[in-house]
This record gives sequence, C-alpha cells and structure tokens, in this order.
Amino acid sequence: MGTSFDCFDVKANTAASGLSDEEDGNRVTLSASMRSQGFQNYPLERWHYTLVPEPYPDSIFDFPIEKRTPR
Repeated sequence: MGTSFDCFDVKANTAASGLSDEEDGNRVTLSASMRSQGFQNYPLERWHYTLVPEPYPDSIFDFPIEKRTPR
C-alpha cells in the first residue's frame, strides 16, 4: 500500500505519486472494491472510507482493539 496505517504523510493520499506499480495497483483494487459496495474514499487517507448514505450518521462507534492470540 506504500504507507503504514494512520500515516498522515502526503504519500498516504489515495492517489499519491511515487508508489511502486504493486502499491498503486493495491490501492486501485481497494478503491474499486469499496466503491462497488457503496463506500466513498476520503482522498487524503487511502484507508478511510464512509458508506454512502451513512446508515447511522449521528452515532459514533468506538470499539476496543485487542491483540489477537496466535493460533
């Protein structure tokens, strides 16, 4: 993908330049897949998508993230 998650460098922009062909292709695949399911990308963050129309626009969801135990 070209950056780590939550990187806020310009390289995190969805259409950033200077990516390898594989990184760019991965972003194109993700974007097309998400769009096909009704999600819209926030162009400054390659990982940030919102379902349109938002089913719960007045709700904030906050889920704890816990380390997964290896199997």
